[in-house]
Amino acid sequence: LQIIFMWGNRTMVTAYTLAQRRFLAGDFAGARGILEQHHQTAKPDVSSLTLLANTYRQLGMLDKSEEIVKKALALRPFDHFPLYSFGRTLLIRGLYTQAIETFRQALQAGAPSIIEFDLGEALYRNGEFDAAVEMLAKARNPQQEPFRLLMTDYLLYRMGRGERPNADEVAAGILYWQE
Repeated sequence: LQIIFMWGNRTMVTAYTLAQRRFLAGDFAGARGILEQHHQTAKPDVSSLTLLANTYRQLGMLDKSEEIVKKALALRPFDHFPLYSFGRTLLIRGLYTQAIETFRQALQAGAPSIIEFDLGEALYRNGEFDAAVEMLAKARNPQQEPFRLLMTDYLLYRMGRGERPNADEVAAGILYWQE
């Protein structure tokens, strides 16, 4: 019976999963539509609220992003996923000191070490160059996504602590930053 049940429901996917797939494919408007509709009919949870906040941020709707991620943080104030999301929104808004603190809270809450890149960028943008160099050097990993590696190397280069990114590195990572 379990096999029949699992086979019969193999195409059922949650709204969160559908929205996450759209988000990862770059269809932010599609992800937003799924999540907004889901929140009208179901009680919002931390993950879906955070994904909606990320979607709003990607669409340039920073006020909505901040509003929604604060709802997620009200549900779970020490969850690294909404803390990271809030940090990214603060960073994009130019609120670097607040972004730094929020990224640090996300790391203390168990966020993956890749967030050290974002913390390093916030430190750089806040003019805390020694701390930025330390954090970016710590976060630098040749295996990370090409766009992160490019920005890490670029910021280190700008601070006189690394080589200029080469043409292959730029070609592999620049599309993300252009978009």
